Amino acid sequence: MAEQREEWCTILLKFSSKPTVKIALFDSRQWVGNLGDAWASRVRRGSIHSGKWVPEDQGSLIFYSLADVASLVLSELEGTRNPLETLPEPPHPLLRNKSRCRWKKAGTEGYPTGVQTWASCDPVRSYSGLWVIYLAGGVGWVPCTEVTPLDHFGREVPRG
Repeated sequence: MAEQREEWCTILLKFSSKPTVKIALFDSRQWVGNLGDAWASRVRRGSIHSGKWVPEDQGSLIFYSLADVASLVLSELEGTRNPLETLPEPPHPLLRNKSRCRWKKAGTEGYPTGVQTWASCDPVRSYSGLWVIYLAGGVGWVPCTEVTPLDHFGREVPRG
């Protein structure tokens, strides 16, 4: 099924000896509402009639800055490896929108267990390259490394 969301920018790279490469940019606010940034984009790369999300083997939503998109275009022109394919370790697979979780700020060992709350969106890759997630209850955006998913009894869910 074709993508129904509207792309805000399309970049076509025509080479004399290769097929045309289409890079489509989609506004992040189409996925996360007003939590998204105006200049963050989800990238779809492929031919004129089809394409795949960048990176191809990642299931989470990943948004890129315009500087990241520019490096992608340069790598296409140079014929080198896609720089957007190298990502930090993905977040815990159970960190998703509406999942129950516990946030404990890094460096607060020995203090109470942290804040139990709910995730308000899926994990997103920030400009710095870190995975972040928006937590309800006035917590806001925090790194996924500080968040632990919980089961419906409030127990920690181990990774893997």
